[in-house]
Order: sequence, then structure tokens, then C-alpha cells
Amino acid sequence: MHTLLFALLLGSTTAATAAAGVKPVFRHKWDTVADMMAMHGQGANVTAEALEFAATHYGQITTAAPCSKAEYAKGNTMEDLTLDVARSLKAKNPETLVGMYWRTDFIGEIATCSNFTAELEATGNFSFLRDDNGNFALEHGHAVMWDYSNKPGVALFARALVNVVSQTLPNGKPILDYLYLDGPDWQDLPNISKARNARLKADKMSFFADLQNQFDKLPGGSRGIILNGVD
Repeated sequence: MHTLLFALLLGSTTAATAAAGVKPVFRHKWDTVADMMAMHGQGANVTAEALEFAATHYGQITTAAPCSKAEYAKGNTMEDLTLDVARSLKAKNPETLVGMYWRTDFIGEIATCSNFTAELEATGNFSFLRDDNGNFALEHGHAVMWDYSNKPGVALFARALVNVVSQTLPNGKPILDYLYLDGPDWQDLPNISKARNARLKADKMSFFADLQNQFDKLPGGSRGIILNGVD
């Protein structure tokens, strides 16, 4: 995987979570450096040497294939390419936790390189967030965002996420153990009222809760959600 970013693997039980009766999704040992490290990388068509190294040195790996229009034109979606990498990692080490990275603020991947791109295209701009003046609400000045108050619209996004984690290995266990969801917070947007911004934030949090509930109903083993920046 082209660029590897290493960080402490979170997941040990704290006094606060124990007192609240909350069970951590993932836990790690403290015996070696590798026990406390996770890998975050991106790639497709990964070499056997890179897969071997990652699977045998890291207890948790988050990855995603690049979102490529060229690959999508050849019939290769981001989900399918990522699942190929995940299968290879699991073949090297079935105990390695493997997750897929997704952004949750703007529609980029679903609109460009997903198994659900055609379905989104068929809806037009129905799912895109607009400000109170009817204009598209943009992130970073160019990225069209999901409207989390539009339940039928974001249901499409949820189907894409459920679909990718529902895939299993021949033994029936999940290929992906979790999704790493980036951009889960809600920053108030200009030209949207305070009340509506509050509703969008609440609806986005409800989306994540409902998504985890859907994951919990899938057969074959547990799948989790990690919300970046909310840990």
C-alpha cells in the first residue's frame, strides 16, 4: 500500500466505559509494539509482499482502493477492489481486523466509483444538500454534501455501506470487520438556519446509530463502525 500512516490502536477499556457498562468494539494487547499499532493505507493491486507484511505485523488495518473513474469504466468499483485487498489480508492472517475507509460528509465516492453510482445517478440531485436559498451546500467550496434530513436519499448511502460489510468469506465470516467513517461531525453551514443545522446534526447521528443496528443484524459475525474524531 503506497503510503502507510501508523497510529496507536485504540480500544482498551477505560474506567469510564467500564462504569457505564459499555463494551469496546475492539481491544488490543500491550505485549509488543505491533499489538498497539494499526495501519491506515490506500491501494489496489497490492503486492504480495506488502500484504504479507501488513497482515503479519498489524492487528488492525483500515484501507480503501482509490476512487478511480478509469477503473469504474472498466467495471471495477471501489468496493470490489477494496474487498479484493481485504480477502488477501484475511488469507494471510484470518485474525487481522480489516476495515474500509469511507467519507460521510460529501457524496464523492458514491457519485463516482461505487456499486451504487448508477442508482445515485438515477435519482439526479435528490440526495444533495441545499441551503435555505435552494443552492447546493458545498464543503471546501466544491464538494456536494449528503442531506441527512432526506431519509430516502441517505438510505441509498446506507445500502451501499451495508452491502460492502455484508460480504463474507467462504467460511461465512465477514470480509470486513468494520467501516472507518470519516467526517462524522457536523459543522454549522452558512445560509442554513441554526435550527436546521441542529436538525441535520441530529439526523446524521441517527443515521450512524441506525447503520450500526443494521450491521448487528447481519449473519456471520460482528461488524463495527469507527467514527473518526468522535472517539
